[in-house]
Amino acid sequence: MEAHRFAGLHKFGTPDAAPENYVHEFSCPITLFEGRNGSGKTSLLNAVIWTLTGQMLRPQREPESPEDFDCWIGNAEDERTTHKLSSLTPMPFLDQYRPDKDWVPADTWVELTFVEDGGVKLPPIRRSMTRSLQGKLKELPPDLTPLGVDPIALRIGTVMPGLLPLIQLGSESELGRAVSELTGLSALVDLAAHSRRAKTKIDKDLVKAKRGERDRADADYNIAKGDLEKILRTHAMLEPPTLVPIPSDDKAIEEKLKTIKTNFDDAKACAFESAKEILGGRFDPADAKLRSDLEENISRALERVSQPQTLKSIARLADLRKLTPDELGDAENRLTAILTEARTLQELAQNPSSAARTRLYARIKAWMADHPDPARDQNRCVVCGGDHSHAVDPVTGQPVKQHLAGSASDADLLSQTLAHWAANAHGVLLRSLPEALRTELVVDLPAHPCDLLQKALVDEAFSFAPFAGILGELKSPTALSLDAVFQNRAELDDPLAIALPSGCSDLQLALERLDRAIRFAHWRQNNDALAKQVLTRVLGRKPKEGEHTEKLTLTGKLLELQSIVKAAEPISDALSQCARLSKHLATRRAAEARLDNYATASAALGRLADLGTLADQQVDQLRKILRTDAAAWRDIIYLGAFRDTAHQLVDTGMGRKGELDLVVQTGGVAAPAQHVTNASALRANLVAFFFAFWQHVLKERGGLTTLVLDDPQELLDDENRERLG
Repeated sequence: MEAHRFAGLHKFGTPDAAPENYVHEFSCPITLFEGRNGSGKTSLLNAVIWTLTGQMLRPQREPESPEDFDCWIGNAEDERTTHKLSSLTPMPFLDQYRPDKDWVPADTWVELTFVEDGGVKLPPIRRSMTRSLQGKLKELPPDLTPLGVDPIALRIGTVMPGLLPLIQLGSESELGRAVSELTGLSALVDLAAHSRRAKTKIDKDLVKAKRGERDRADADYNIAKGDLEKILRTHAMLEPPTLVPIPSDDKAIEEKLKTIKTNFDDAKACAFESAKEILGGRFDPADAKLRSDLEENISRALERVSQPQTLKSIARLADLRKLTPDELGDAENRLTAILTEARTLQELAQNPSSAARTRLYARIKAWMADHPDPARDQNRCVVCGGDHSHAVDPVTGQPVKQHLAGSASDADLLSQTLAHWAANAHGVLLRSLPEALRTELVVDLPAHPCDLLQKALVDEAFSFAPFAGILGELKSPTALSLDAVFQNRAELDDPLAIALPSGCSDLQLALERLDRAIRFAHWRQNNDALAKQVLTRVLGRKPKEGEHTEKLTLTGKLLELQSIVKAAEPISDALSQCARLSKHLATRRAAEARLDNYATASAALGRLADLGTLADQQVDQLRKILRTDAAAWRDIIYLGAFRDTAHQLVDTGMGRKGELDLVVQTGGVAAPAQHVTNASALRANLVAFFFAFWQHVLKERGGLTTLVLDDPQELLDDENRERLG
């Protein structure tokens, strides 16, 4: 296969200007080319290497990928600006293009086209470079599959020749690492080293930590075991059919713990059997979830029921009960007065014209009352000062003095419109009533006071969270008990007839609510006996010391359920310890499983570590092959000035990590080449080793038959330079 064409395209430009394109084509013998604008030179070797490997060879430097560097654009008359430029991007013309960002755009591709000896043209091999929106260089590597060349052989013919001047024998080197990598030894060495590190980490750190976790789980298990045995010693009737096992690797422990827990579950179901009589058929003593619900909520439910005064509806009724006869009498009088004023204004409103004149005289009389004057002549008008002793109102036909005299007693009332009076009356009502009555002006009371008791003890009490579960079954019996108590209840007094003129709807509603609140207060004060029946027959109370607990009221049922829960507390505690035992045993089992996995992994990693020895064997085998071939190549390309003392290349050592150790010998004495040979002989030894390695790979795996060397004759004298040529 021969190289047929090398082409590179470099593009840069601005949206408002046509981009400048640089296209270069070369046949294989050309080693240097110059761009059309004379702005830079690129070696054919570098172009080929970058296209195939993505690396570049720099003078006195190791190979590296294309990178950014600073360039400066400007001249003496123009301000210079700094921009990032890649080594593959031609330097732009100052008179044609000035970047508007901190970097020069990179839109570059380099392409190689190969033609087989038979004339078959292969698909081109292209590597492209662009920039992201943030200016970062991005490369698109080529697809080398159509070439059919082994990647190892490809690197031997591209990257490795440029490494020779950089080698330091006796230490890690790029060539040594490349040899190790290309022969597969590097991967084996890395795998073996990683396996050894992982095995050491497992055997020392991870196993120790997991054993500590297992031991802590055993200690916690034993504490729970002791707590359970203490409960069993106190309550002998709970003795399980089997002893509590000690923690170990025995897989039968789980079954024993399950048997113990089942025994306690059955005992607890028997203890809760009597609760079914109180809670009804929905309660299943064998249901652990229902039992847990009862245990968690019984105390809070009993606390709630023991404080009925906190229920909103009972508190409303209690506040009405506390009103004094004087407070209720004042409220009733105020209600009656408002109704009387309403009738007065309503009668006045029957004749709008007369009502308007009446309000006028009432306001004048009110002004006169607010501004008293003993010397004022009652026959004189306070507005114009004229004599009105014989004046007659043109609308009503009655004397003015009669109007003024008639409005003297009700001047404030008669001076108001109906809407204004209603607003004032409502405000005065809100300010003057007791707190209990004032509160009821903004909310509606039910039809009967017993409805408040029903709402409090059935709806409000059972809306509390503890009654949301199984304890909610007590709601229906409580409602039935209340209905039985309320069968002979006293009826509420008849309401007052409250009818206000239109436009007084707010005051109308307030008066109706006030009337009902007053009637509720009277009913509650007259029915303490019924309230006591509700307490004794429905709600109940906690018994005093020595009294027997009844089971008919709500409190009595809750107390009985609480006694059942307390009686089962030892069983509940035993089940809690069983849960602790199972939890700590599960932790131990997890630690055991992880320790087993550690043992399996350690054994497998131990076998993987042996790959390092296999790598040594492969290195030794390759070393024997290369030793002879490298010595032959060295004799071909180099000859010492004095044959009697000239060194002979006798060994080519290679370490696992890429160390090259060339050994030379003379007169039966061998030593490392870097210590006893001159620079030209050392360079010849390196070139000979490279040729031997290239020859070996070409024979075993195929590859490039043509090599391009970068100044291999450097450091050689004229005679050896000719020998190398």
